[in-house]
Amino acid sequence: MPDANQRLNALRAGEIDMIFSVPLGLVQTLEKTPGVKLYTGKTATTMGLPINNQRGPWKDIRVRKALGCYGINRELIAKTALRGLTQPWASFSAPAARDALDLTAECPFDPAKAKALLAEAGYGPQNPFKFAMPIQNTDPTYVDIAQIMKTTYAQMGVQMDIQLLDRATWVSQFVLKRATDMTIQDTLPTFDLNSASHTFYSKT
Repeated sequence: MPDANQRLNALRAGEIDMIFSVPLGLVQTLEKTPGVKLYTGKTATTMGLPINNQRGPWKDIRVRKALGCYGINRELIAKTALRGLTQPWASFSAPAARDALDLTAECPFDPAKAKALLAEAGYGPQNPFKFAMPIQNTDPTYVDIAQIMKTTYAQMGVQMDIQLLDRATWVSQFVLKRATDMTIQDTLPTFDLNSASHTFYSKT
């Protein structure tokens, strides 16, 4: 059952016995559902926003800093899309990971700085930066995050379109074809920073 709401309804109807990887937006609903026991605990899973820095304007570090660093309102995303069940964080690994690097202070939400960087790169009212963000349809949390980003970017003059894809198509676009500019990905739990060190190297 690829759809999160379909899984939830089947569980509540007694058609299935158990689901896992519950979307954060459904946690409170399940907590209030009679006959359902919800087990929660800390995890080292993170929501990442990978950028393909080999594609067009994304090769420009000013664009990447504007949209991948200063243009993201992590606090708002954590509070709303992620239902306050996590924390704002900018790093390769989760806060609880061994040797975790807290780089959050390096990327404060600063729309003015983001706009200035985009202007330096040649984008503004006469030439707005435009891109499409493909996301999976397996978890409504992705949609919530993408909507916040679209609204935030719009305030900086950036036009972002959201493309909702089934998981197989998304994997093909993101992993196999490398045809995405920026996307949303929930990473595997990383309890040791070094287990994700392959992502640090430019050849990957």
